[in-house]
Amino acid sequence: MVLNALQAKQRGAQILTRTECMGMTSLDNGWRVTLHDHTSNTDSEVDCKVIVNATGPWVAALSEQLSNKETEHEIRLVKGSHIVVPRLHSGSQAFMLQHHDGRVIFVIPWLQDYTLIGTTEAEHKGSLERVEISKGEISYLLSIVNLYFKKSILHSDVVYSFGRPETANRR
Repeated sequence: MVLNALQAKQRGAQILTRTECMGMTSLDNGWRVTLHDHTSNTDSEVDCKVIVNATGPWVAALSEQLSNKETEHEIRLVKGSHIVVPRLHSGSQAFMLQHHDGRVIFVIPWLQDYTLIGTTEAEHKGSLERVEISKGEISYLLSIVNLYFKKSILHSDVVYSFGRPETANRR
């Protein structure tokens, strides 16, 4: 994110930190955006040609909130679930494994002694603030890894797991 901002600044963009987008209105030739600077506690309006909403799983909610209308595109919320297990191999290679259902997971060396495995794309309907991996997702990830690696792993080998909200296109 920081690198994107730095590259944008090099190309003439103005970077506004601690600034919140409070509203946006469509114009004939672009947009009028209302901004609130939390440092100076002031509001301003900016006209622009394009708006990039890079809020991930919050993209539809923010767009609807700021424009006061429903989004044109349906966004499917999924949770990207990952597990961490003791290191599966001694090399530095990352692997991409495709399961018979067509889904792909990654097996990536992580830190010195661990392997990061993920991600699932299970539908997510709950709060975006609290996303947890299910036992079924853990089993799914373990089963795929066990198809491809000589060293089998069990539920008891999982030292850490996490889920995070993500977006996916409607199918």
